[in-house]
Amino acid sequence: MEQSVRAAQLRSLAPNGGACLAGTGRREASGLRLLTFPRATYNLTLNAQTGRGRTTMEIDWNQVKKQTLWNYEDLINKLLKTLAYDFVQEYYNHTMKAARSYAGQVQQGYLQKSDTTLRDNMIARFKRLEALQVETYLDLVHQVETREQCEAFLRQTDLRFDDLIQTLNYLFRWVLPFAIPIREFIATDNETQNAHYEILKQHRLVSNLDILEQGRTRAGRTRLAQVTGIPKTFLLALVHKADISRLAYFDNVRFPPHDHVVGAIDYGSSGHG
Repeated sequence: MEQSVRAAQLRSLAPNGGACLAGTGRREASGLRLLTFPRATYNLTLNAQTGRGRTTMEIDWNQVKKQTLWNYEDLINKLLKTLAYDFVQEYYNHTMKAARSYAGQVQQGYLQKSDTTLRDNMIARFKRLEALQVETYLDLVHQVETREQCEAFLRQTDLRFDDLIQTLNYLFRWVLPFAIPIREFIATDNETQNAHYEILKQHRLVSNLDILEQGRTRAGRTRLAQVTGIPKTFLLALVHKADISRLAYFDNVRFPPHDHVVGAIDYGSSGHG
C-alpha cells in the first residue's frame, strides 16, 4: 500500500539534524525509499502500519583506502601497534575531553590557517563520541577493531561511516607519533654508529618509538647501556632525535601543540645521560 512520509518525519531521520524533503528518492516495491545525503547513502525502511522508519548507512569499505591510503585492517593494526607503547598510552591516549582541546592545539601548532574546518569537525566528533561513552582513543579503536565490530558500533550509535574513518585517519596522521626507522638517525659513514645500530637491531629496537619506550628515562637508558654495551651519551642523543621525529610534520611546527614536545618526557639531566 502506497504511503506518504511527512517532511517532518524525514527531517528527524536525517543525519546531523539536516533537512530532507519528502518525496526525495524513490519508492521500491519492498517499501524502501533510497535517500542520499552528502558523502553517504542512507536507506529508509518504512513500517506499513505506522509510516515510521529508520535509517541505516551503507558502508563502502573501498572508501577507507581512498581516504587513508590503507585498507581497514591495516589502518586498525597501525593504530593498535602505536597505542601498544606504554609512553603512548601515557602521553597520547586522550580522553574525549582532552581530544577536543588537543584538536585546537593541532590547529594552532601545525595548521596555522584561518580555515578551522578540520578542528571544528574533530571537536564535534569527539563531543559526540564522549556522549556515546567512548573513553579514550584506544577505547574507540578497540570498539571498531574488526569490520564486524565497526558495523555493530555504527548501528548502535548512528555514527556516519565516513566520520568514523576520518576520525581514525586523524588519529594516525595528526595525533599519534609517527614511527621512523632508527636507521635514519645513524651516520652511515660512521663505523661506531653502524655498530651501535646493529646491536640495537639485535634487541629489536628498530624505530624511534622503540627507543622512546625503552630509553625515555635515565633508568631506562642505564639498563639499555648495561644490556647493549652502548654508551649512555649515544643513547641520550638518539632519544632526543627520536623525540623530535615523532611529531607530525615537525619541520613545520612553530608553536608546540599540547605537551608532546622535547622535554615532555623525562630524559633526566642531558649532561649525564
